[in-house]
Amino acid sequence: MSMYRDSDLGVVFHHGVLARHAFPLRVAQGLNVLFTAVYAVLATRFLLVYVQAAPSPFEHWVARITDVIYLPLKQVFANGHDPAGHPLAWGLVVAAVVLVVVQWSVVRWLREVARPGVPVED
Repeated sequence: MSMYRDSDLGVVFHHGVLARHAFPLRVAQGLNVLFTAVYAVLATRFLLVYVQAAPSPFEHWVARITDVIYLPLKQVFANGHDPAGHPLAWGLVVAAVVLVVVQWSVVRWLREVARPGVPVED
Protein backbone atom coordinates (compact mmCIF):
# COMPACT_ATOMS: atom_id res chain seq x y z
CA MET A 1 0.00 0.00 0.00
CA SER A 2 1.75 3.06 -1.18
CA MET A 3 1.27 6.65 -0.23
CA TYR A 4 2.34 9.69 -2.14
CA ARG A 5 3.41 12.75 -0.19
CA ASP A 6 3.43 16.11 -1.96
CA SER A 7 5.98 18.18 -0.09
CA ASP A 8 4.97 21.42 -1.80
CA LEU A 9 1.35 21.15 -0.70
CA GLY A 10 2.07 19.26 2.52
CA VAL A 11 -0.59 16.64 1.88
CA VAL A 12 -0.66 12.87 1.48
CA PHE A 13 -2.53 10.94 -1.21
CA HIS A 14 -3.55 7.36 -0.40
CA HIS A 15 -6.12 5.28 -2.30
CA GLY A 16 -8.09 8.31 -3.38
CA VAL A 17 -7.97 9.92 0.06
CA LEU A 18 -6.34 13.30 0.47
CA ALA A 19 -4.91 13.84 3.96
CA ARG A 20 -2.94 16.40 5.94
CA HIS A 21 -0.91 13.75 7.73
CA ALA A 22 -0.16 10.11 7.03
CA PHE A 23 -0.51 9.03 10.69
CA PRO A 24 -4.34 8.69 10.80
CA LEU A 25 -4.26 6.80 7.52
CA ARG A 26 -1.60 4.44 8.88
CA VAL A 27 -3.70 3.91 12.01
CA ALA A 28 -6.69 3.10 9.78
CA GLN A 29 -4.55 0.58 7.87
CA GLY A 30 -3.45 -1.03 11.12
CA LEU A 31 -7.05 -1.24 12.33
CA ASN A 32 -8.09 -2.83 9.04
CA VAL A 33 -5.43 -5.51 9.48
CA LEU A 34 -6.47 -6.09 13.10
CA PHE A 35 -10.16 -6.34 12.25
CA THR A 36 -9.39 -8.72 9.36
CA ALA A 37 -7.56 -11.02 11.77
CA VAL A 38 -10.52 -10.91 14.19
CA TYR A 39 -12.94 -11.74 11.34
CA ALA A 40 -10.75 -14.71 10.36
CA VAL A 41 -10.79 -16.08 13.91
CA LEU A 42 -14.57 -15.55 14.20
CA ALA A 43 -15.11 -17.32 10.87
CA THR A 44 -12.89 -20.17 12.04
CA ARG A 45 -14.94 -20.58 15.21
CA PHE A 46 -18.16 -20.45 13.20
CA LEU A 47 -16.86 -23.27 10.99
CA LEU A 48 -15.65 -25.28 13.99
CA VAL A 49 -19.10 -25.01 15.58
CA TYR A 50 -20.78 -25.84 12.26
CA VAL A 51 -18.81 -29.04 11.70
CA GLN A 52 -19.00 -29.90 15.42
CA ALA A 53 -15.24 -30.21 15.70
CA ALA A 54 -13.85 -32.45 18.39
CA PRO A 55 -12.09 -30.70 21.27
CA SER A 56 -8.47 -29.99 20.41
CA PRO A 57 -5.82 -27.47 21.46
CA PHE A 58 -6.56 -25.41 18.32
CA GLU A 59 -10.30 -25.45 18.99
CA HIS A 60 -9.73 -24.37 22.60
CA TRP A 61 -7.40 -21.57 21.46
CA VAL A 62 -9.96 -20.26 18.95
CA ALA A 63 -12.71 -20.48 21.58
CA ARG A 64 -10.61 -18.64 24.17
CA ILE A 65 -9.74 -15.84 21.73
CA THR A 66 -13.31 -15.33 20.51
CA ASP A 67 -15.06 -15.70 23.88
CA VAL A 68 -14.48 -12.02 24.63
CA ILE A 69 -16.71 -11.05 21.72
CA TYR A 70 -18.98 -14.10 21.49
CA LEU A 71 -20.05 -14.88 25.06
CA PRO A 72 -22.16 -11.74 25.64
CA LEU A 73 -24.00 -12.33 22.36
CA LYS A 74 -24.32 -16.09 22.90
CA GLN A 75 -26.74 -15.42 25.76
CA VAL A 76 -28.87 -13.10 23.60
CA PHE A 77 -28.95 -14.95 20.28
CA ALA A 78 -29.87 -18.62 20.40
CA ASN A 79 -28.00 -21.03 18.20
CA GLY A 80 -30.00 -22.54 15.38
CA HIS A 81 -29.63 -25.43 12.99
CA ASP A 82 -29.56 -25.61 9.22
CA PRO A 83 -31.80 -28.11 7.36
CA ALA A 84 -29.04 -30.75 7.55
CA GLY A 85 -28.92 -30.42 11.35
CA HIS A 86 -25.60 -28.57 11.64
CA PRO A 87 -25.50 -25.99 14.45
CA LEU A 88 -25.36 -22.31 13.50
CA ALA A 89 -23.85 -19.89 16.00
CA TRP A 90 -25.91 -16.75 15.33
CA GLY A 91 -24.06 -14.84 18.03
CA LEU A 92 -20.87 -15.11 15.96
CA VAL A 93 -22.65 -13.72 12.90
CA VAL A 94 -24.04 -10.81 14.90
CA ALA A 95 -20.60 -10.18 16.45
CA ALA A 96 -19.06 -9.97 12.97
CA VAL A 97 -21.75 -7.55 11.79
CA VAL A 98 -21.27 -5.35 14.86
CA LEU A 99 -17.51 -5.34 14.30
CA VAL A 100 -17.99 -4.36 10.64
CA VAL A 101 -20.03 -1.35 11.71
CA VAL A 102 -17.45 -0.39 14.35
CA GLN A 103 -14.58 -0.78 11.88
CA TRP A 104 -16.34 1.25 9.21
CA SER A 105 -17.17 4.03 11.69
CA VAL A 106 -13.67 4.29 13.15
CA VAL A 107 -11.90 4.18 9.77
CA ARG A 108 -14.28 6.78 8.35
CA TRP A 109 -13.66 9.02 11.37
CA LEU A 110 -9.88 8.65 10.98
CA ARG A 111 -10.14 9.63 7.33
CA GLU A 112 -12.23 12.66 8.26
CA VAL A 113 -9.67 13.69 10.87
CA ALA A 114 -6.90 13.38 8.30
CA ARG A 115 -8.74 15.30 5.58
CA PRO A 116 -7.28 18.74 4.95
CA GLY A 117 -9.33 21.79 5.69
CA VAL A 118 -10.37 24.31 3.08
CA PRO A 119 -7.24 26.01 1.75
CA VAL A 120 -6.84 29.65 2.77
CA GLU A 121 -6.21 32.05 -0.08
CA ASP A 122 -3.53 34.65 0.57
